[in-house]
Amino acid sequence: MSCIPSILLALLLVAPAEEPVVVKGAAPVGPASPAQAQAQGPQQAPLRKDSDELEMPGVPAAPKGAVLVSDEETTKGPAAPAPKPGDALVPELSFVKKSDAPLVGEEVELHIKLAMPMGYSLQIPTSFKFPETTQILRDGIRLTRSLSEDGKTVKNELVIPFRVLGAGWILIPPQELPVETPSGGRVAVQTAKRKFHTGSHFANESQPAVAAAFATVPLVQTNWFLIWGLIILGVIVTATGSTIAVIRFRRAHYVPPPPPPVPAHVTALGRLAELERKDLLKYGLFSAFYTGLSETMREYLGNRWGFDSMDLTTTELRSRLKKLKLEGVVVEEVVVMLQDFDLVKFAKVEPGLPKAGQDLEAVRTFITRTIPRAATTPEVAPQQEAARR
Repeated sequence: MSCIPSILLALLLVAPAEEPVVVKGAAPVGPASPAQAQAQGPQQAPLRKDSDELEMPGVPAAPKGAVLVSDEETTKGPAAPAPKPGDALVPELSFVKKSDAPLVGEEVELHIKLAMPMGYSLQIPTSFKFPETTQILRDGIRLTRSLSEDGKTVKNELVIPFRVLGAGWILIPPQELPVETPSGGRVAVQTAKRKFHTGSHFANESQPAVAAAFATVPLVQTNWFLIWGLIILGVIVTATGSTIAVIRFRRAHYVPPPPPPVPAHVTALGRLAELERKDLLKYGLFSAFYTGLSETMREYLGNRWGFDSMDLTTTELRSRLKKLKLEGVVVEEVVVMLQDFDLVKFAKVEPGLPKAGQDLEAVRTFITRTIPRAATTPEVAPQQEAARR
């Protein structure tokens, strides 16, 4: 028994001193005493692979998932006062829910609170790690910042709302939050995992079944308003199209009506005016002049009383005029006039200029005297005057 204390003392003297741990992203932490620094030299101690917790001489161990502020990051930034080496950025998590066990379909908010020294800035992550039994409501994600009373610390609160999609225990895995340092670098702060329990709408029922919140409505209904509206619209469209088609067809096949017939007296007076403008008597062409007078007179008689007078002889013309019993017309006067014209046409008799002029006026007077009463209106007077000229 007396040798046991001696063995323990020998083991303590032989055991090597514990090596310091360096944090990734932070400045290396030296040994606890100058003697150890001289013994180890300028080399850095390796990371401990079998432990996730940070151990520093004289500094309490940081919680799992926290990130320490290094000497390098604090000395380069302009913030004041600078955090001490070894200070941990520990996020604080909490759930905001309507009840202790939120039901499926309800919304829950995850609040992440993080207090940092001046110069450090918390950023919103681009992605989150949430289980499939939740749905993140990205439109409601918000980040608020506030300054402490002493003006040395910035309080950040990141709110992540999500909807519960499943019942039972839901585990929210650790989230990585990017933090921008005063020197422009970036470090990642990792939160701890949290879980909470959710309830079901059918927890108090032995055989849960979904009940309709309102009376069922058939999916297929006859919308008579829509049907009649479409029918009326179809009738209107059809009628409009038919009307347009008929109008276009009529325009394409339109034949203008023939012009109204020219009154007989207008044609006869026009021929006399044309015969007078030719001035045939000036050149001694009595036969041509009287031929024109005779044809004008015969044509007028036929057009005026509606019979073919151009192929009738003078004797046949007398018989036809007598049968018509024309009011105000002396048949023998007309027959004598035409016989005188025939003598000049066929017998080459030259009556002279005065007699030719009298015969022209006689024909014009006969035509003017026998104009129908309906045509003797003020509108016809200018035409007769133009024919005389």
